[in-house]
Amino acid sequence: MQTQSCNAGETRPTNSHLISGALEIRQGGHAKSNHSQNHSVTLSRWLASLALMTAGTTALQAGSDTWSGLGADNNWGTAGNWAVSSANQPPVSGDSLIFSGSTQTTANNNLSAFSFGGLTFSPVAGAFSLTGNALTLTGSLLDNSPSQETVNLPVTLTTSQNITVAGGGSLLIGGVISGAGGITNNGLGSLTLTNANLYTGATTLGSGTLTLDFFDGGLANNIISPSSVLVLAGGNLNINGGNATASSQTFASTTLFTAGGGGINAASATPGATLPTVAWC
Repeated sequence: MQTQSCNAGETRPTNSHLISGALEIRQGGHAKSNHSQNHSVTLSRWLASLALMTAGTTALQAGSDTWSGLGADNNWGTAGNWAVSSANQPPVSGDSLIFSGSTQTTANNNLSAFSFGGLTFSPVAGAFSLTGNALTLTGSLLDNSPSQETVNLPVTLTTSQNITVAGGGSLLIGGVISGAGGITNNGLGSLTLTNANLYTGATTLGSGTLTLDFFDGGLANNIISPSSVLVLAGGNLNINGGNATASSQTFASTTLFTAGGGGINAASATPGATLPTVAWC
């Protein structure tokens, strides 16, 4: 280290400096008694400058947000619609959303291009209808409510996700589910799909009942993409046929785990009409 003379027998460094954004303090021997104080002042000034440079740039941390519905409208982007205990008001991308209570139960997603780590209807949730903009779901969809819950917005799955409906519960998804992921139906409740879904991952029935309702959806064929494989692992698949025309659902293939039970049931909305059919390649 290069040094310069201060007083007789004393030296101090001339190259205290910042390296790669970190403060590096090099000290020589026999410094004055106030040498460390000078460095403390330098460090304090550097930290103060760093605080000024980073002020206002701290990213909001993803967490769990609970719907209260106390805002002036029914939009997800309204801060007042989320409980004060929520991680963020309004939610940020990456949060997990919990819908609870019975205030403003038609909840409109006015947030654009958001990804959420999960959607949950709490045990005390009223009959919610989620509407509005599309979202990407990177976690599970849980329905713990005994009320009829409805998701009427588009959902993208990048990976396969669990949809769990508790016993006595009923969840209807009328929005289009798309993406490379699939769905695994769990729980003892009932899940109903009514739209022409585009997801290409597997459709796995672990427990409970999945109903493909061609009558309510007004479709003739394929509520689930024919690219999806069907895995019967304990749950039941119900096919509710259309009113005037025969309905059909095709899967890429079907795997049946006999130890798990479950099966496929078909019915028509009109007595005496042609029953819907299920096929797999």
